[in-house]
Amino acid sequence: GGLLVGGAGLAVWGWFAGWPELTALGAAAVTLVALVLLLAGPAPRVRAALDQAALRVVRGQEATVRMRLHLPRRRRWLRIVEGSPSAPVATSPVPGSGAGDDLTLRLPVDTSVRGERPLGPYVVVHGDPWSIVRRVIARSEGGVLTVHPRTVRVRRSALPALQQEESEFAS
Repeated sequence: GGLLVGGAGLAVWGWFAGWPELTALGAAAVTLVALVLLLAGPAPRVRAALDQAALRVVRGQEATVRMRLHLPRRRRWLRIVEGSPSAPVATSPVPGSGAGDDLTLRLPVDTSVRGERPLGPYVVVHGDPWSIVRRVIARSEGGVLTVHPRTVRVRRSALPALQQEESEFAS
């Protein structure tokens, strides 16, 4: 709204002041707003569902969470955002090829820190290429990620020798 009002005011001021540069700058701002509204248009209807509510992995192991989306034919400028759209944890684009159908995506999750942490919530955001207009069109509740420590097998015959010595290897 501010860009539209500011651009229109700048164009009028430049026209009456005799400054073609200000007129062109204001007209460009108004044109950008019109282009954004045309491209963003009506929001498509999308349904999102997370396949896994709980995920258990070993620290450092690559892991992904599966999400199913039911998409319309028009799926341009859709993004999946983990966390709040105003402060996302991670974001990834939705592939734009194909007709309207169900789509299964694999979203990577961070397994570098041990313990339990929340997965998601995930939202599908629709907007324009410049992210001037962004709308949340679908939500999916998250789950819980449990990252276990990495374990190493130790032979029983090696345990007494390791317990007697004071070394980094023993610890």
